[in-house]
Amino acid sequence: MTPVRRSAGARRALEAVVVCVVVPVGAAVVHWRTSVPLVWLKVALLAGALVLLWRDPAFDRRDLFRFEAVRSDWRRIVGRFLPLAALLTLIFRLAAPAAAFAFARRHPLQWLAFAVFAPVVPAYPEEVLFRVFFFRRYGGLFKDPRARVAASAVTFALAHLYLANAWAVGLAFLGGLLFGGTYERSRSAALTSLEHGLWAAAIFLIGFGPFFVPGLR
Repeated sequence: MTPVRRSAGARRALEAVVVCVVVPVGAAVVHWRTSVPLVWLKVALLAGALVLLWRDPAFDRRDLFRFEAVRSDWRRIVGRFLPLAALLTLIFRLAAPAAAFAFARRHPLQWLAFAVFAPVVPAYPEEVLFRVFFFRRYGGLFKDPRARVAASAVTFALAHLYLANAWAVGLAFLGGLLFGGTYERSRSAALTSLEHGLWAAAIFLIGFGPFFVPGLR
């Protein structure tokens, strides 16, 4: 490797540490101390990611959607989701961190609307940021695809650190492994958004919603 390439790699690695570790941890600390909402930071990061992707001549813009992967792989996604969701429900009932199925029982129409639109919001913007952008911008730092997937999952978990509870961070990490693995195979933000949306709906149905939306009843 030439000195120029080593220097470029070091700069990209430093950028990854700042964007993926320093920013979410710093934002969490600020949020804890001031209760400043983070929505505008999320919007700014997504906008910046889209600009960098769009200006990257080597980026395949089909990765932003690639609907053909949904048609070919949705059965595999659903087939994996069903037993894992059942297992998560069992874990929830045993651990009893909150009232089971509370939000869905009290607000069935709101939960149904969330389940329908979850693959679009919040899933798709997060998949663009944590999968499409992360894999394109920082994926080259990891030679092993498994390391790349794990790194994206850590980044996704850190982005939930501001919620200040282990359930949100832990579930985000596990979800990041699933979604990252799906994106590594398919390079389809549409497919990972579908999977992400399924899990978001399941988490709110089972009863984990208050850990992701404080004050939710």
